[in-house]
Amino acid sequence: MTVETVPSQVGVYAQSSNTKEGFLVNTFIRILFIATFVITTASLCMAQNPPPPPPPPAKDYSPQVWQEFSPPEGRFKIKLPGEPQKIVKEREVGGAKQPVYTFNYGTTSFIVYTLSYTDYPQALEEEQTVKKFLDGYREGRLAALATANYRVVSESEFLLEGHPARLLQVEVEKSKMLRMKTVVVGQRLYSLVVLTSIDPPMAMGSEKGYEKIAMAFLDSFRLIASADKK
Repeated sequence: MTVETVPSQVGVYAQSSNTKEGFLVNTFIRILFIATFVITTASLCMAQNPPPPPPPPAKDYSPQVWQEFSPPEGRFKIKLPGEPQKIVKEREVGGAKQPVYTFNYGTTSFIVYTLSYTDYPQALEEEQTVKKFLDGYREGRLAALATANYRVVSESEFLLEGHPARLLQVEVEKSKMLRMKTVVVGQRLYSLVVLTSIDPPMAMGSEKGYEKIAMAFLDSFRLIASADKK
């Protein structure tokens, strides 16, 4: 009697199943290895070539790196974030035409720095006349804001290196802060103006309408005696 051996269907299926599972496991291991290799390589590259640091903030935010500006015949020095634009115009001053020198830097969307000076035909620093002159100059500047909604925040009188000076702070349209320092030296009037935005407190350096930055400009103003001017 002959007995035939018939392959077990279960065995065949188990073998086939094991083959598929093995293939899937091997494929998964290869993918995992490749992914690990890529991640490790990328990490090493990043370690060797770190991303560039973020750009430094605009110079306006860092008065300690501002450059000193001292134009010929100006007899002053002051610090600014960059080189200002010079404008020279003639206008009626004390009954005579006199050149007015103006230096501007910045943009109205952020901060505008302005310094101007002019010489009058008569002495301004006389005790009897200087207060009246500065009062009139103040009123003239405020009159220029007549069409705007403005509020005088503060005003003070002081001596700058022994010369009469004033500081006026005005809020304009609840969105801008104007700070003006005026200094009388003999026959010359210096006028320094900073116009800043009033931004939310979270903006860098925006406290009190960028007060720290504005005052850094105004407080850097120094007089230079004619004999010392190089």
